[in-house]
Amino acid sequence: MRFIRRFKQDLAKEVTEWVADDLIDEDQAILILQRYGITPGQPYNLGYTLLIGLGFLFIGLSVITLIGANWDEIPRVARMSGLIALTAGTHLVGIWFYGKTQVNKSVAYFFLGNLFFGGSIILIAQIYHLGEHMPDGVYWWALGCLPLAVLLRSRLLAIQMMVLALLWFYLEIDLGYYPTTVPLFVAAAAYVVVRSEGSAILFLIIFATLGLWMEYSLSMYWKQGASLRWEAEHLIITVSFFAAAYGFSQWLATHSSSIAKEYGALLGVWCLRFVLILTMFLSFKGPWQDLINADWNHLPLMSFLSMLLWTLAAYFVYISRHYLPTIVFFLLFFSTSVLLIGTDTAGHAIFFQVVYNMILVGLGVWLIIGGISTNISHDFWTGVCTLLAMATLRYIDLIGGYVGGAILFMMIAGILLGAAHYWKRYQLSEAQ
Repeated sequence: MRFIRRFKQDLAKEVTEWVADDLIDEDQAILILQRYGITPGQPYNLGYTLLIGLGFLFIGLSVITLIGANWDEIPRVARMSGLIALTAGTHLVGIWFYGKTQVNKSVAYFFLGNLFFGGSIILIAQIYHLGEHMPDGVYWWALGCLPLAVLLRSRLLAIQMMVLALLWFYLEIDLGYYPTTVPLFVAAAAYVVVRSEGSAILFLIIFATLGLWMEYSLSMYWKQGASLRWEAEHLIITVSFFAAAYGFSQWLATHSSSIAKEYGALLGVWCLRFVLILTMFLSFKGPWQDLINADWNHLPLMSFLSMLLWTLAAYFVYISRHYLPTIVFFLLFFSTSVLLIGTDTAGHAIFFQVVYNMILVGLGVWLIIGGISTNISHDFWTGVCTLLAMATLRYIDLIGGYVGGAILFMMIAGILLGAAHYWKRYQLSEAQ
């Protein structure tokens, strides 16, 4: 995604220069920019937006801190009227800029007004000693950001809303309560993602929130008494969730919209990273021993949800015609799950460990070769880093003793040298 953002920024600059040099006319420039999802006349500059947002954030923090420092010296009537005037006045300035079609400035002032709104909730609660359930204040703060984010279709306001919603989510579960209305915030953020010009951060926050909410919902349903525990079934469902996410990413990649393709590429990259991190984690014996010794008390619901998510993955993959990775992943997932649940011998952990070390090496080789063949540097360097990380972990925790570790290091060295030789030959063949 970083490469895509840089590409769009450079393309917008280059197209402007092409028009100035009379290489193309303005209509052609607009068509070129629209093809890649760039709004003509607006620079594709994430840094500028980030600096504006951070600037107004610190303005809000400064004002709230100043008011809080002098809180006891301010009369109660002045406190209430001042907080309401500050919050309403900032929003009115945002409305005024919106009426003058200066949307970016209006969003910045609404962002600042939302900060004052949250500060007012906290300080007014302090005036009237309203603290029976502290997460409620954060909830109403996030809910107050929702209408503006949806009406303006603002990525910045939607991110602000989701950060507050996640904070409320954490505070609720920390006190043992269930955050029922999380889907409301996710739906609002999804609407902004679909109707705006795109936001990678907001897109990832949506998927992370959905995953966390799903897993916590299961924890609440499976809890024993007042205690919440991480069950072994959570791992199976998490893997299935990422399988559905990968299928969704492939479906997005088939769309004609450049923004949809970007989202698909982004989600696909993070699904790949999840697989690599999980496989790295499973390359040790300890996790397998814990999974073998697990009770597996929730197999029916786990199986139903897992199959439901895999059905979604299969549907999306069928539409996108990108079968092979999903089929391989499903076969590996299914066989591992059956063998894992079917055994109760802790000694079998070493078998799973060896198999997943081999899978990790295979993933690294596949990424290196694929990166060279397709000229995708991300895949190439991800494969190299995977093998180097694996070698480092094996050095710390030698599998099979020193001899086994030495053999593994020699094998990785051979893979890397072979990849270098393949790269050289591939570049020479391309040059010819």
